[in-house]
Amino acid sequence: MRVAPPTVADERATLEAFLDHARGTVRTKCEGLAESDALLRKLAGWSLLQMPRIAWLSVVLFSIGVLALGMGNGAVFQLVPQRFAREIGVMTGLVGMTGGLGGFYLASSLGYSKQFTLNPAVVGLPVCAESLEQ
Repeated sequence: MRVAPPTVADERATLEAFLDHARGTVRTKCEGLAESDALLRKLAGWSLLQMPRIAWLSVVLFSIGVLALGMGNGAVFQLVPQRFAREIGVMTGLVGMTGGLGGFYLASSLGYSKQFTLNPAVVGLPVCAESLEQ
């Protein structure tokens, strides 16, 4: 029998619950099979050759997005020294600090949103909407 892992628990209890959930999934998938068949049965997922076209398209689009973000990051650090030649140390520090704070506070706010409302979209969607407006 599969039991859903708890949403709020200490680290050890959560890990044990997730492992029990995974074991229950395997038991459910292998019910009624002979032991030899259970060892051969594929439980989930695709091999690379069996991936549907939409999965390949998703991988390609994700890779293009990551490359674009990397180029944007490189462009920022290339343009900052040209614009602020005398204040390069200060500006590089400010750009890095802003990125670090944004990454920290966004992740923290999504975590708090999930903890208190069980839905990270409460914070995530307004942040996405604000970034699209500018």
